Amino acid sequence: SPGPCAPRPRLVHLVVAVIFATWLLRNRDAASVCIVFRYFALRSGPAGGPSRMSLATPRLFRATTRSRGELVCLLGWLGAQPRHVRKYIEVYHSLGADVVAFTPPMSFLFRPRTLDGHVEALSDAVSAAGVNQRPLVVHAMSNNGAYFFGHLLSQRNRDGLWNSAYQATSAAVIDSAPSLITAEICARGYLSAMSGAAIGLRMRVEKSLGIEPVVGADALYEHPVWTPPLERFFARVLRDRERRALINTAHASLRTHAPQTRLFIYGPDDELIPDHMVEHFVDEQDAAVGFKAERLPPPPP
Repeated sequence: SPGPCAPRPRLVHLVVAVIFATWLLRNRDAASVCIVFRYFALRSGPAGGPSRMSLATPRLFRATTRSRGELVCLLGWLGAQPRHVRKYIEVYHSLGADVVAFTPPMSFLFRPRTLDGHVEALSDAVSAAGVNQRPLVVHAMSNNGAYFFGHLLSQRNRDGLWNSAYQATSAAVIDSAPSLITAEICARGYLSAMSGAAIGLRMRVEKSLGIEPVVGADALYEHPVWTPPLERFFARVLRDRERRALINTAHASLRTHAPQTRLFIYGPDDELIPDHMVEHFVDEQDAAVGFKAERLPPPPP
């Protein structure tokens, strides 16, 4: 018989999801239905590990050309899947670069002791892709990617982990990040990741059933039912000293130990990461490392 820690049968997850979703539908809360089904789909998914369409483990996407140009390490935002980052991979492929893509989990907040395992897996992936023979460019997306990159930088002197990759890193792209880690931003990011993934799942199911998907459905950043408890939960999590120390160390390493060639991409239209927080970080790093950032003009409309 299953032990006390064994996962519940998938049928139980499905029944609970259907009951909860029915109640939400009666209250016309379709957004929460998406979130609930996404949650239970994750909980009752296959026991054989992450899907082949997942970036929960590092994956190598080789360019079709034979060029041995740069190797790009793409660190995705929370919940990013291959279909979300495909356009970035295609851009790098057009430049002759191979891409190792990985979406870090929220280990800083939920399972800090698993961080070394994720660092080791990514280090092995970039080593297998030939990081010792060519320059490495790190493209970190949103706070999820940026803070994991900061943690990688904090491991630069540890043999067997990120040491050789750190030596090969020639440039970094910090995309829509970093901001301070607050309970409000964590709640907005988590809600966006869950609702966005749920909307995508719903649209794929509708398409497979021959139903015309609703066009223009956007991920949620705030919700009257989910936002208050999520903010309270993350406020409690962030009071933990171990987690706060990891976050502070990653933030400091990102500021002082990233390669000198850095490109920050951000703007006022970002609904999750406030642009003034990125500006403040850029000003801080200018003072810390002793060089002035050059502001590039925005692209034409």
